[in-house]
Amino acid sequence: MIKEQLFIDVDTTSIMMKAIMIASGNLFRLIYGIMGLIASYLTFLRIAQFRPTPRWMVYCGGLSMGIYIFHQFVLVYLYYHTEVPSLAGTYSLPFIGLFVSLLFSLLLTYFIRLNKIGRKII
Repeated sequence: MIKEQLFIDVDTTSIMMKAIMIASGNLFRLIYGIMGLIASYLTFLRIAQFRPTPRWMVYCGGLSMGIYIFHQFVLVYLYYHTEVPSLAGTYSLPFIGLFVSLLFSLLLTYFIRLNKIGRKII
């Protein structure tokens, strides 16, 4: 009799409905994100058809992987090994971090791509 009372209190339909709602919500978010990605891609393709790509944009595209690689390392050094966070204000620190990390990542990528090995890696 005690075992029967324990199983009566559990409402399986509400648990199943919650699981279905969570799963469907995540699925809809994934579909929505993929549709946005496809729409952005098609928009950029349409723009690229009408205009030739400028040389500086192609050059910056070549540097983007190196900037991506060095960006986090520069931010970690800037935030944890310098006094910039204590000197900068709370609201200006992310902008300072973005500017400094972008600048140093760009310089590091540029100097690494000057040699043959760096061009093959990045």
